[in-house]
Amino acid sequence: MVQPTTISSRNYNIDAIRGLAMLGILFINVYAYAGIFEHYVASSFAPFSDRIIGLIKVSFIESRFISLFCMLFGVGLYIQLQKYDELESPLLKVKSRLIILMIFGIFHSVIIWYGDILLTYAIAGIFVMRYINNDQTSLLKWSKIFISVGLIGLFIISFIPTEPISHRGSELFAEQIGIFQSSIGNIILYQLFVTLTNIFTLHCVYSG
Repeated sequence: MVQPTTISSRNYNIDAIRGLAMLGILFINVYAYAGIFEHYVASSFAPFSDRIIGLIKVSFIESRFISLFCMLFGVGLYIQLQKYDELESPLLKVKSRLIILMIFGIFHSVIIWYGDILLTYAIAGIFVMRYINNDQTSLLKWSKIFISVGLIGLFIISFIPTEPISHRGSELFAEQIGIFQSSIGNIILYQLFVTLTNIFTLHCVYSG
C-alpha cells in the first residue's frame, strides 16, 4: 500500500522552486484579479508606472514562470509514477488523480474564475500518460508534432479579430460592469464560454 509523503521524504529543492513559481504566477494573475473581464483596466492614457510594470511582466515574468510551473507539473507526474510503481496499474492510478483534477478545474473555471489552469494541466497530463513509456525517438517525433500543431494553432488564432481594449470610463467598460453586476447566470455563461475557448487556445500557447 502506498503511504502519504512524509515531511522527511519531501524534496525541498522542488518545493522551493514551486514556491518561487507560485509567486511569479501570482504577479501575473494580479492583473486579472483587479479587473472584470479584460484583466486590469487601465485609464485611457496608461501612467508611466503601468507601462514599466507591464514591460517587466512581459519580459521577465510571464513566459518564464508559466514555463517553470509547467515543468514542475511534469516533474510531479514523474514522481507520482515512481511512487505508484509498486502498484499493479500505476498509470491508471495517476490518470484517476488527473480526472479528479479535471473535475476541480471545470468547477473552478465555470463557477469561480475563468482563468483556471487546473483543467488545462489535467488534459495535458492525460496526454502525457499516453506517451510516457515511449522511447526517446518516439517522444522526439511526437514532441515535434505537438509543437507544430501548437504553432499552427497560434497562427490561426492571430487572424481572429481582437475586441477593442476597454479603459476606465469607456462605454465598453460600462457594458462589462453591467454584465458583471446583472446576474450570476450571465457570469457563469460567460465563464463557460471562456473555459471552452481556453481548452483550445491555452494548449496552442503552451505547446507552441
